[in-house]
Amino acid sequence: MIIATLALVAMGCSKSDDDDNGGNGGGNGNGNEGGNGNTTLVITPGTDERPAWEYPNFDNWEQTMSVRILMQNELEPYMTQNDLLCATMNDEVRGLTPPTIEEEYNSRFFPLTIGADGAEARIFLHYYCDSLHRIFTIDWAGFDANAIPMGDDSYFYRPIFVK
Repeated sequence: MIIATLALVAMGCSKSDDDDNGGNGGGNGNGNEGGNGNTTLVITPGTDERPAWEYPNFDNWEQTMSVRILMQNELEPYMTQNDLLCATMNDEVRGLTPPTIEEEYNSRFFPLTIGADGAEARIFLHYYCDSLHRIFTIDWAGFDANAIPMGDDSYFYRPIFVK
C-alpha cells in the first residue's frame, strides 16, 4: 500500500498541468458539482510556496457570510493543520481560515467567514494544501449573506477543486 501511494504521488505535475484544478469548479460554475465516485483522480504534488494571505478586517464590509466547508474527498487525505482556505473578491482577501481537525471525532472542515458589501462580485476559493505544495482555485459564487450555499451534507458545503 505504501508503494502504491508513493507511486501515485510520484506521478507529479505542477498546479498548472492537466488535473484541471483552476478556475471553474466544473458544471455550472458553483463549485458544488461532484463526481460519481467511479473515476480515480490522480492528485500530484506541485511547487507552490505557502501564500502570504493576510486575515481580513471584517469591519471593512457591510455584511459577512459564514459557511463550513468540507474538503473534496480526493483531497481530504492530504489535509494538515498547515493548510489554508482563502476567499477572494476582485483579488482581495475576504476570508481566510486554517482547517479545524478533530481526529477524535473524525471531523475535518474549514469554518470560513467572508466579508462583502452586497452582491458585488464573484467569490473565488483558494485551497493551499501544504503537504502537496499546491494551490487549488475555483470560481465559487456571488456573495449573498442570506443564501448560504449548502452541499451534500446538511450543514456543510463541499466544493470540487479537482475533477
